[in-house]
Amino acid sequence: SSRWQSKNWPFKNLIKLIELIYKNLPGFEVILFGDKDSSEYGAKIQGSLSPHPFNLCGKTTLKNLPEALKRLKIFITPDTATLHLSCALGIPTIGLFGPTDPYRHTVKSSDLHIFCEKLPCSFCYRPNCALEDDNFCLVKITPGQVFSRIREILKK
Repeated sequence: SSRWQSKNWPFKNLIKLIELIYKNLPGFEVILFGDKDSSEYGAKIQGSLSPHPFNLCGKTTLKNLPEALKRLKIFITPDTATLHLSCALGIPTIGLFGPTDPYRHTVKSSDLHIFCEKLPCSFCYRPNCALEDDNFCLVKITPGQVFSRIREILKK
């Protein structure tokens, strides 16, 4: 999210998670989604990895996004409108929450797997973290935790 920087999972965590997926789940592909404003960020992620994830940032529209999401085994996202869309489509969704309260903004579903590390400053609803540049509440959610949940979902 370019408007809510505090909702973004740190770059290093995202890279590490993708590396774990490629190393431990051969045959799985990673696809990056985002609006036009995230195209450059998607290219940075893509250029940092080998194999490269598919970068669809800025290449989907609201009209064709549901069809693209339906092809996924799992969707991993911060608190965004696309999180709600994937849940509505019945796609197993991992939601990474930091500055916003996941239980206030989501509907309970067996397809929604929430990660949220509650801190004294939770839930601040600030577009930028007041504590540090890396969104302190989201730093606490590790790539290993998320990858473990991916494995659990895939076993079902």
